[in-house]
Amino acid sequence: MDFTTPVLSGTLEAGVKYSSIVTDSGLDFFDITATGTNFNAALSDAFEYEEAIFAAYISFAKDLKKWSLQVGVRGEQTDV
Repeated sequence: MDFTTPVLSGTLEAGVKYSSIVTDSGLDFFDITATGTNFNAALSDAFEYEEAIFAAYISFAKDLKKWSLQVGVRGEQTDV
């Protein structure tokens, strides 16, 4: 979500973002031999992965006579 508005003859922008990922995965490895395939438990694995990202920013931009000015800050937190 983003927000923009004119302030003090400049532009104020702000925004927030949330993103989430949840993944279940499994990897099965097999050894192939002349007699067939054998499950290899030492190389196989099953796992869950969860990630949440929270981000926010605010910035101010203004055009001056010969210069333009832009200042801002952004913060982000990722939980894995």
